[in-house]
Amino acid sequence: MRVQNLVIKGVSHLILLFFSVMTSYPLLWMLFSSLKDQGEFYTNLWWAPKAWLWENYAIAWRIAKLSTTYWNSILVSLATIVLVILVSYLGAYSFARFESRFSKILMLIFLSALMIPAQITLIPLFKVELLLHIYNTKLGLILPHVAGSMPFSIFLLTTFIRSIPRELDEAAEIDGASRISILWKVVFPLSRPGMATVVILTFIGVWNDFFLALVMIKDPANYTIPLGMMAFTQQFTDTNYSEVFAALSATVLPMIIVYLVFQRYFISGLTQGALKL
Repeated sequence: MRVQNLVIKGVSHLILLFFSVMTSYPLLWMLFSSLKDQGEFYTNLWWAPKAWLWENYAIAWRIAKLSTTYWNSILVSLATIVLVILVSYLGAYSFARFESRFSKILMLIFLSALMIPAQITLIPLFKVELLLHIYNTKLGLILPHVAGSMPFSIFLLTTFIRSIPRELDEAAEIDGASRISILWKVVFPLSRPGMATVVILTFIGVWNDFFLALVMIKDPANYTIPLGMMAFTQQFTDTNYSEVFAALSATVLPMIIVYLVFQRYFISGLTQGALKL
């Protein structure tokens, strides 16, 4: 029995190691590619570079104008996350704690928005932004991202808050806490795993968005990273792929950092929100 357990454990570790390598090697390959010169990129495609050319990052940063696109993407992402967390949390608390027939109907309306493809709303959204004079502005990106992220965020946080015992609210109310105090001092700290899940999913969606930015932004000064990368790769007839991968590596880093910061809450928030419906 002990030998059988060791064999099962060894096979399990080998399977996990295989999938770990399959997941991490593309990132490692992108890093290796970003540190090669143009000739070695074609002759030594799969392995580490012979000479590590860190200046590729400086060249890519300057030519791709990453300082501008980085700032625009960070501003749009942070503003979207703050608004999504604020609005979704307040809405989710209302759905979780004040259940009624009307709230159930309203929740169904929110969930139905998840089934609407973004492409269908593009033309009406374009016309609305023209009427509001927010076309080709960062606000014209932030508001649609907030609206698009709210249905799933409210659904996830509602199911998560429902898993928090109501008795905690009642105990705090007996102690004299107001509804606002209960909202921010009792329920909010216990909702951190769900919040972390919303932060990660919203950040990745906004940071990687290309379709909406391509339609709503035409001024290069307002380009986000996906648009900046498109302009960077199209400005030369002979693309230097080492510099392209250097720019890509620099743009992927924030997503990795955000995930590492919030990953301890991410899985628990996602599973608790899914299991306690």
